[in-house]
Amino acid sequence: MYTVLITFGDMQDSGYIYHVGDSYPREGYTPEQARIDELSGSENAFGKPIIAEIAEKKTTKKKKGV
Repeated sequence: MYTVLITFGDMQDSGYIYHVGDSYPREGYTPEQARIDELSGSENAFGKPIIAEIAEKKTTKKKKGV
């Protein structure tokens, strides 16, 4: 999962507008890896990453009585 860093219209997703803080991709749309690479790198119209990968949170359970 990725988060949007810069508002953009995704021409490969029917011009869908992604706003800063939105999740990418939206539900129901599956981009190819090449598109993710393009948006997360500098080979796009902005010349810099416009999405960033969200690190998964690791949860730890506390033991009772410890």
